[in-house]
Amino acid sequence: MKKKIYKFFYRTKLISIAACVIASTFLLSGCSLKEQLKSSLQQGVGIFTPAVNQKVTSISKDKYAYQQLTSSQQKVYDLLLNAFLEYDSSVTIPKTSEDEVEKVFYAILSDYGGLFWVNGYEYQNISVAGMDTGRICPTYTMSKKDKENYQSQVDAVVEQWLSNLSADASDYEKAKYVYNLLVSTVDYDANSEENQNILSVFLHQKTVCQGYANAVSYLLDLLGIESTVVRGSANNEAHAWNLVKLDGQYYFYDVTWGNSLYYKGAAFENKIINYAYMNTTSEEMSMTHTLEMDIPIPECTATEDNYYYKEGLYFDSFDPRAIGQAISSAYKSGADSIGIKCANATIYAQLKSYFLDEYHIADACPNMTSIYYMDCEDMGVITFYL
Repeated sequence: MKKKIYKFFYRTKLISIAACVIASTFLLSGCSLKEQLKSSLQQGVGIFTPAVNQKVTSISKDKYAYQQLTSSQQKVYDLLLNAFLEYDSSVTIPKTSEDEVEKVFYAILSDYGGLFWVNGYEYQNISVAGMDTGRICPTYTMSKKDKENYQSQVDAVVEQWLSNLSADASDYEKAKYVYNLLVSTVDYDANSEENQNILSVFLHQKTVCQGYANAVSYLLDLLGIESTVVRGSANNEAHAWNLVKLDGQYYFYDVTWGNSLYYKGAAFENKIINYAYMNTTSEEMSMTHTLEMDIPIPECTATEDNYYYKEGLYFDSFDPRAIGQAISSAYKSGADSIGIKCANATIYAQLKSYFLDEYHIADACPNMTSIYYMDCEDMGVITFYL
């Protein structure tokens, strides 16, 4: 008897950070920050005063976006980040163009996924003691007291969510854990509360691409993994995802596209994890994603920590026996799905023809009466629902 086979089509529905410009005013719906970073900043910074030559101790020297700025831009970055953390109403900086301030602002958002109370800023050119300077007035979505209350709630959730991760986990294991955690725990919902920041993720378990990307940055940073929020577009819609550094190599990492239920109109209601967008190369990502950053982004060429390479599910030749064994092993173990990545279009076509058109998938999964699958042809990946 032939098996029923259902295919899921891969589509996107992505929402960007909202930014409104009103006479040099930039507003958006927040991100969030780690208390350990706030604490470390407080230890290295004196009392804030709105002086042009004020200095703060940088806590961001290991941050990717920060490293891409000039020394003068880094000074503005340090002052503005300090103002955000201290809930200051204004900060005076050396005279800077509006474009430079905007660049610094977005660099901070790229480096810190946890500034959920930050709404944006207003910038003015002013004169102090005969000197031309600039003044940035941060805007916030809530009071400092409410921020501290929400941060406590986030801390409690994060502690619980990370409690099952081994203390000696490798970079790859940490990245996979966070990817699995966010896809399985948090739903994509364009109508979710606080969906441009991490409150939507940790408190409501519903978010959009910006919330996912900020949460990735937040969690991986806590785990000692460099992660940067990047923005651009995917399928002609605004989108946010991550640049991560694992074992000294850069990869792209998109949790939103890892959520199978994100594929609008999918026939199968059970959520599975699509690993096609975990630790990918620039070449692969560029087929569906377009970067729109005002800082340079490194070329990602490494494959060592790509999910399929790491898990032995990458095939550079068509080997039906080995592929069948991998599918059978996953099926017998009770896994809900298995993805296979093919090195090229020829192998991909052979895999589909043999296991789907000729129904050899039944050899690996003998008790199944219907087969659901999802293909990401651009990535050479087919994921079978088991």
